Amino acid sequence: MEPFVTNRYVYGPYGEPLHYDNEKERQGFIGKEKDLESGLADHGVRKYDYISGRFTSIDPLSEKFYGLSPYQYSYNNPISFLDNNGLSPEELKNIIQGNGISFSLNKMYSSNKVTGNEYGALIWESDNGLGYPIIGINVVPGKDNTVDTDLNISEEYNRNFTIARAHTHLNGHAPSYKDFSKLGDPSINYKYSIIEAGNKRFAIEVLNHQKAYDLDESLIKSLWFKEYFKSINKGNTKVEASRDAAIGVTQEYNDIYKLYETNDSEKTNFKEIK
Repeated sequence: MEPFVTNRYVYGPYGEPLHYDNEKERQGFIGKEKDLESGLADHGVRKYDYISGRFTSIDPLSEKFYGLSPYQYSYNNPISFLDNNGLSPEELKNIIQGNGISFSLNKMYSSNKVTGNEYGALIWESDNGLGYPIIGINVVPGKDNTVDTDLNISEEYNRNFTIARAHTHLNGHAPSYKDFSKLGDPSINYKYSIIEAGNKRFAIEVLNHQKAYDLDESLIKSLWFKEYFKSINKGNTKVEASRDAAIGVTQEYNDIYKLYETNDSEKTNFKEIK
């Protein structure tokens, strides 16, 4: 028997229904139950209004999100964040940790060790037309011990929403100044830069793409090396110094970047480092 589509649902970015084959379907945006009388979605702690893109009551955790409305949904950025329970948005990096992405990153690092050349990848999301995203990764080898994944984006990947750029760093080194300076490219606009570094996995989050794009690379480079040699002079290893340098950049430009690292053997549990 040939498979066929029984119902099709199309949503806007905040979950507003654009097309329903069955208007009485109770399951709505991101799988949450919809009240057919009020049109509100049940997100557990609070009710959500698809049309306004706002919750109908105040966020119990609103004190943690100064500067944002206590009624906002997903930091007002539903493309990059999900809010499953009405308390705190779940970042797409949690999706990145699944779908075989972690395995691919480990394989990239192993290949780097064998060939001596870095490996890179773009991690992307696309709509499969069934109401949930497909997460994919395209891995490319570099040459001369470097890789520029931006040069390997095909037309297909340009049509998808790129979540992250990833590449390998041998010997456990943390992000370099170059890893920060390339993150403002408006033609790519990815949210994360992931560095696969053996026993650790680092991630830089871009908070403001325009500021990142406008920031002079020479300022990042100067600051990074200043913090790096300060750490070396304290007797730290190159690995430790690279981490200190990356932290120094994120502290100076904390309105543009956040820095994370994994602290578990599976390299899936990211924690912010400051």
